[in-house]
Amino acid sequence: MKKLKLILVFALIGAFLLGLSASSFALPINVDMVDNYFYDQNRNAVAAPVAYRPIDVLGLSSWKLDKSFNPVDSFVYGEYLYIVDKGGSQILVVDEEYNIVKKISEIKDSPNYTVPDLDKYIYTENGTREEDSKMARANKYALRNPEGIFITNEGVMYIADTENRRVVVCDLDGVCKKVYQSLRIDVLGVTFVFKPEKIVVDKSETMSVIAYGVNKGLIQIDSDGVFQQFFGAPATSIQVTDWVYALFASAEDLASRVKNVAAEYASITADSKGFIYTVCSDTSTGAPSLQKLSADGSNVLTQEEARYAGYGDLQTSKESKGTVLIDAAVNEETNTYTILDATLGRFFTYDSSGRLLFVGGGAGNQYGRFKSPTSIVCRGDQIVITDAGNQTITVYETTDYAKKVCDAITQHKKGNYDVSAEDWNQVIQYYSNMYIAYESLGNIQVIKGRDVPDDQVEQKMEYYSKSLEYFKLAEYKKGYSESFKELRNQELSKYFTLIFISFCVIFVGIIVLIYVRKYRKSRAEE
Repeated sequence: MKKLKLILVFALIGAFLLGLSASSFALPINVDMVDNYFYDQNRNAVAAPVAYRPIDVLGLSSWKLDKSFNPVDSFVYGEYLYIVDKGGSQILVVDEEYNIVKKISEIKDSPNYTVPDLDKYIYTENGTREEDSKMARANKYALRNPEGIFITNEGVMYIADTENRRVVVCDLDGVCKKVYQSLRIDVLGVTFVFKPEKIVVDKSETMSVIAYGVNKGLIQIDSDGVFQQFFGAPATSIQVTDWVYALFASAEDLASRVKNVAAEYASITADSKGFIYTVCSDTSTGAPSLQKLSADGSNVLTQEEARYAGYGDLQTSKESKGTVLIDAAVNEETNTYTILDATLGRFFTYDSSGRLLFVGGGAGNQYGRFKSPTSIVCRGDQIVITDAGNQTITVYETTDYAKKVCDAITQHKKGNYDVSAEDWNQVIQYYSNMYIAYESLGNIQVIKGRDVPDDQVEQKMEYYSKSLEYFKLAEYKKGYSESFKELRNQELSKYFTLIFISFCVIFVGIIVLIYVRKYRKSRAEE
């Protein structure tokens, strides 16, 4: 009997502890939290629901590709995914089921255009032209180690045919429309060899190109193939010690000293509004790792509404190099952007305000991890990442949790605040520690409070009171302070009439009392 009682007691204690653990993490759907994390409002890495789940890994065996397969770039156009295979010198065209439906390794003459001969020459310092032995066997119709691709809304494909030192413009079947090569830029000197690596094209057909060995910014070329300008040059930082050294060092010392030069961009992408996102892997010179360049070259990317600035992992081991960005992708449907970390193999999704939403991926050669990731694209609800190290293409699907977060943000942007609030409350059911949900719910209450007419003080106060509760849960000091201030003003406004009348009564009473005393005093003197 005693043993039975002991068993019942331990069973009840176990059930109680399980109940506590279940209630502390309200995650009814996404309970798979292995190696998945998120940074909270205090920059701490905490466990979080899975936002991206790998659903397919494709590569040599599944696609029956040659061992030279080296995916370095990708682009989504319509229902197809275009992958740049540098090692195979080809473009792979993949359908929605991730089957290769076409390979473009050669370009063709069109009825109105003949592919020109390759420029196989280089120039020495004294201006002498010499034939480049590396180009001796190059074929003008064959792609040669391409590294970048861009497709316009009209279905015109631009290929950065790197080792052939040209940009190829063709249709989606490889029929050539134009070739840009032999680009000369005076400021880069006569020895400059144009080797395009990445490319984007705007609506006026102006090309913005990352070229090998060029650190002055993006090379912009017009539709006639004429160099226009360097665009969005990476910044450099000069230390005080370097400035002092330059004042007193000899000419020989200055010549031998390593110069503090700008870094080269690693990749570029563009959105439908014409903004160009640039990624810089080397930030040691002061260049920002990620920029969103407007038409005038200024960086309009902001993290003003974020609790903390910076991209990628906030906490890394001493042995790690930290976050080194290699590419970025824009999802205009959800108004988010995702960056890819080359060293840690992770990718990070941010909203348009620069707030971190999700973390995915990881380093290694296991399923869904990366050894040397090279590019990232958004394909509907999926994220596709190319990995040169593992020679794979990994497809991630967005989980219900991540979709709900994106839905809440989208509805908020559209002004559908009630729908957004409902979505955010569902997000909290998935993940009770999602501070952005509480912060957003607080902001919605503030918006509603501002929309209430001034004569409805009680209603205004109700909204601001609710916002205080949400901001407290989010530990959002700025929002809490502003709502508290507004609530205090509304309280004063609510009782202003009573306070004013009371003040007037007291004031009049004092005046009357003074006159009464004077009157009594004058009567007493009589």
